[in-house]
Amino acid sequence: MKGNNSFDAENSLKNPIIDEKAVSLDNSYILKMCGNSSGKVAVALSDSTCEIYSFDNSSLKKLDKLTDPIKGICDIRFSRQNDSTLYIGSSDGGIRMWDTRSGNSCSTTYEEDPQTRESVKPLISFDISCNDRVLCGGTEVVQNDAFMLFWDIRSKSLLGGYWNSHTDDIMQVQFSSQQPNKVVSGGVDGLINVFDISEQTEDDALQYSLSTECAVDIINWISDDVVSCITQNIDVQFWNVDSADQINTFTREDIAKAAQNINVEDCYIVDVYNTKENIPFLVTGSYADERKGLKLLQVTDDGLVLKSNLDSNKQIVRCSWYDRESELLVSGGEMGILSLWKSFGLNTNAKSKTDSSLLMGMKKLKVHKNKPY
Repeated sequence: MKGNNSFDAENSLKNPIIDEKAVSLDNSYILKMCGNSSGKVAVALSDSTCEIYSFDNSSLKKLDKLTDPIKGICDIRFSRQNDSTLYIGSSDGGIRMWDTRSGNSCSTTYEEDPQTRESVKPLISFDISCNDRVLCGGTEVVQNDAFMLFWDIRSKSLLGGYWNSHTDDIMQVQFSSQQPNKVVSGGVDGLINVFDISEQTEDDALQYSLSTECAVDIINWISDDVVSCITQNIDVQFWNVDSADQINTFTREDIAKAAQNINVEDCYIVDVYNTKENIPFLVTGSYADERKGLKLLQVTDDGLVLKSNLDSNKQIVRCSWYDRESELLVSGGEMGILSLWKSFGLNTNAKSKTDSSLLMGMKKLKVHKNKPY
């Protein structure tokens, strides 16, 4: 079925905001965000603190705050199987575990043994396997190498690492939500690497190395075999990581045009998500002072279609979280405001461009590397 190419203002909610909270009174930014299926969202602030909120169809409610400051927070993640456990990564090379049932301080730190490492490897990103067994962190370049480090969550021990697959900072690592041994990484070197970490060496673990031809910024799993990639050129690519095929790409110009009334230079992308009907959509915004509203662009077989205007947005958005079951969107940004939105208008019958039957042939790049630790 062909998607509707025009935005239906009469059928769109003019003000789909449900609730919003000012998370800080000292002009702190909301830098990072994560959520879980239990209706919780955690935010990392520029003042080096973290807060946890609950959300539902009517409100946002503050639940807890981690008062011990953690400088250089790079990312945060809830445990995949325990909604009381939050992991916080930082540029000092450590990932801290916060058990929200036992107070507001971190109980465990995962890091390299300071007696054996030659230098600190500052983390930029990290993620947790779907079975809650392995942590993986991606680092800045250290002495000409960028590292992927792995920890056993239960024993707290460093399992090892890869350092030959990226030549520049590793901006994102993402485990599959279905396969605990499958992880993808994206770097400033323009590569998306696909690994099976059950293999014994980095050489065997690396399944594909996909060239985006631009520095990678954000990666998301869209389905069991498809990932989205936002590049630092502000375009979006979709890749099948089982076949190394690029499915589709949308340039910054494509996105600005679909968003309507946004200059290309002002256009930015917050993130890419997938509805429970498996229809990907983009959360986009504008840097223009007079037009900070967010827009939701759905991926259809006709391209990008404007599906919702979130005109009540007051800030440049740094991060967001989408809950597929409740179909609610949470956003946060540079004014320290946490906003809860209805994702109105997304669930049509438009066919997704990530349908495997629409794959375009691309060259498969099999890269061989040396073994890790």
